[in-house]
Amino acid sequence: MSQIQQFLKDHSITEVEAIVPDMAGIARGKVMPGDKYAEDEGMRLPESIFLQTVNGGYPEDDSSIHPSEIDIDLTGDPKTIRVVPWAAEPTAQSTDARRVEDALRRRLGTDVRLTAKRRGRGNLVISYYSNDDLARVLELILGAPFDG
Repeated sequence: MSQIQQFLKDHSITEVEAIVPDMAGIARGKVMPGDKYAEDEGMRLPESIFLQTVNGGYPEDDSSIHPSEIDIDLTGDPKTIRVVPWAAEPTAQSTDARRVEDALRRRLGTDVRLTAKRRGRGNLVISYYSNDDLARVLELILGAPFDG
């Protein structure tokens, strides 16, 4: 039995929730039954989840959305799984920082660092290398040119 499956069993957890931040830092994710979650297979999320704007919509310029919508694989890291204290029934969360970083790096075209901490918190750092680069990254995140 895998470490994650043992954790689920030891804590009577019936659901696993994978949470990843989108480009605006808003938590997005997916819930699946604990008995269907396999550490080596993980779960899949559509790559377009990283394109959603702060209000949950998508950018007006849909040229960055590929017609064949690619899924990303989220595999759990046993070191990051935690019991969710606010759930009505036992639920676990796990983050896969490396895959999130890779997906955001590809989408934003710049360096991205995700540091997962305890209780589902962490830091997301998006690098930029000039004012023009910052404007480009902000436009990707916000779905429109930044005018602030």
